[in-house]
Amino acid sequence: MKDSEKTKEQLIGELVELRQQVKELKFYKYIIDQLPVYTIIYDESGKVIYRNKATRIVDGYDDAQLLGLTREEYLKRLQIKPGKSTKIVYPQTACKDLSDGIFSINETTLLSADGTLTTVLLKGDFIYDEQNNLLGACGCAIDISEHAKKNKEFEQALQEQLLFLQRLIDTIPNPIYYKNVDGLYMGCNAAFEEQIGFSKEEIVGKTVYDIFPKDLAGKYRWMDLVLFRNPGVQKYETSLPYADGTNHDVILNKATFLNVDGTVGGLVGVVSDITERKQAEKALRLSEERFSKAFNTSPLPMYISKLGDRRLIDINKSFLHVFGFCHQEVIGRTPEELFIWANPEEYARIDSIFTEQGTLNNIEANFRTKSGGMRVGTLSSEIIEVAGEKCILSVINDITELKQSEAALQAERQRLFLLLDSLPALVYLLAPDRSIRFANRYFWEHIGKPGKKACYEVLLQKNKPCEICKSFTVLETQCPRSWEWNRFDGRTYQIYAYPFHDNDGSPLVLVLGIDITGRKQLEKEMARLDRLNLVGEMAASIGHEVRNPMTTVRGFLQILESKKECIQYKEFFELMIEELDRANSIITHFLSLAKNKPVDKQVQNLNTIVKAIFPLIQADAFKTDNNIVLELHDIPDLHLDDKEIRQLVLNLVRNGLEAMTSPGNLSIKTYTDADEVVLAVQDEGKGIDPPILDKIGTPFLTTKDNGTGLGLAVCYSISARHNATIEVKTGPTGTTFFVRFNQH
Repeated sequence: MKDSEKTKEQLIGELVELRQQVKELKFYKYIIDQLPVYTIIYDESGKVIYRNKATRIVDGYDDAQLLGLTREEYLKRLQIKPGKSTKIVYPQTACKDLSDGIFSINETTLLSADGTLTTVLLKGDFIYDEQNNLLGACGCAIDISEHAKKNKEFEQALQEQLLFLQRLIDTIPNPIYYKNVDGLYMGCNAAFEEQIGFSKEEIVGKTVYDIFPKDLAGKYRWMDLVLFRNPGVQKYETSLPYADGTNHDVILNKATFLNVDGTVGGLVGVVSDITERKQAEKALRLSEERFSKAFNTSPLPMYISKLGDRRLIDINKSFLHVFGFCHQEVIGRTPEELFIWANPEEYARIDSIFTEQGTLNNIEANFRTKSGGMRVGTLSSEIIEVAGEKCILSVINDITELKQSEAALQAERQRLFLLLDSLPALVYLLAPDRSIRFANRYFWEHIGKPGKKACYEVLLQKNKPCEICKSFTVLETQCPRSWEWNRFDGRTYQIYAYPFHDNDGSPLVLVLGIDITGRKQLEKEMARLDRLNLVGEMAASIGHEVRNPMTTVRGFLQILESKKECIQYKEFFELMIEELDRANSIITHFLSLAKNKPVDKQVQNLNTIVKAIFPLIQADAFKTDNNIVLELHDIPDLHLDDKEIRQLVLNLVRNGLEAMTSPGNLSIKTYTDADEVVLAVQDEGKGIDPPILDKIGTPFLTTKDNGTGLGLAVCYSISARHNATIEVKTGPTGTTFFVRFNQH
């Protein structure tokens, strides 16, 4: 249908819909522009047509430099190539320019305009319309440079720690092994390998029957079973064959260890050779040398202090590097004297824990370097023996950069929550179990605190789920949806639901609800005013043409009525004249609806107008055996057209009197409410039925046998010409019309 063939209402409806679509497009573009995720969009020909703000921050290029490039040219410009865990997704429909597919996921690097390489995680997919036609593709990237760097550092640190632990156990001179409850060797140290003549690879997964003579193996296994039946510590002497073929007298010290669930997981055994005491001393010296080498080459700051006075007797190179001291400055002094603890109270608390438990395991603490710089680390300490004296071995794992990253992440998360809380709309996350995982402050203020209630309990105040839940279709289809929601409290919300995933990957629905109650009411009011204006324009165009012939007819009827030969038809002439006057009255009401009807506004008081027509109002009430109650309060003067306001008041009063059964009271009140002057007309009728209430003010709508349906329509037109609004409150005990005039 052409625009020239459409009605005014159709054109207005299309304009409103178009404006809403434009508003939604601007809203989506604003949201995408604010996303901290690198986002680009290709059209169906594979050319770049959109880049959000995050792209310009990450790659440093202006839009003019990259928009319009093909995907191949774009990837070449930024030197983006397949990286780790690369996956390609292909279009579902035939496509010439994007047939090679795009990166579904790709961990790679991109070259910024300034020449720097940034590690990113790419995610892309194709875009289709509702008919599954290919529209283009979207690619997103997240800067994971810090994440990749820290992963590498973490893996390296973990490997070094494992190597360090193995070196530590390898430095112990006593042969050590550990088995599971089935008797299979799980590991051992170098001393054990050397003692029995097998490598670790040859030992792990074997039993004593695979390594030792049958008679000795049977004894070892029997004692293991005794220990498993009575978990704890076991110590006994036995004979053990060495790699050189000789048997040595040894003491086996064994102890059970537990699994995470508390069950016995196996045993750890330590072999003490009591045959060759000198050989044991030599092995101990070798162990000390290995420990010293591992100690000094460790990447973690380490120090050894005396158990009694806590004075340092040795430190490694990493300690000196991190804290900025030289060796002579540290030896013989306590940590307190070196001021390496940022908080003395914290040091006292941690030292008290160590004194009580005899060990520390990854206790977080704050440290101070020699130059005054602050570092954060985890402290682990164990009691060891050095040259027969009990000492403390302490290891510090510097996590300063990790804490800074966590703080930055927390600050970013806090900014996101503040943003969501400041939005003038409902924002909440819906879980598959129908619980509300998150709700912003607007939700709390307008809907209520979710607590542990289900969504239907909070939003709808029902005790069971909806038969068809639109939000859950988003979970099932993983496609966004939008709809209007009329809540039981009379508010209307435009709902937008999007698929979302939690940090652990579990599916959620992100719901945004915008209150459009005011907009809906405005649209309804505009439609009503349009109808009034249309009727008024019709009346203005035909009223004059109809009145002229009516006046002529009325004149001739009066002449005929006065003639003697027509005296017998006098009643008919009076009836025709009365009906012509009635028709003229209707035309007058029609003309009152005209949008451009001239008004003569003057500064005057509403109370004065009401008092002036009060005798007329009382006369109308007296006819119906009703009473008028005036409650006129002090109100400011307004710009009013005296005649129109008189007509407004009379129409409202007469409607109220006609709605009442006698005897009754009809109240007329004036008062101020904020910046408004209010005229209230309240009757004691039976109220207005809901179907009629929705159409109130519509021309020709009447419930009276002889009514024209123009009285309230005229009232609405008069209020519109005075920039006033009319509100209706009705119930079984009566109806009140509020006319609100703006003081300004």
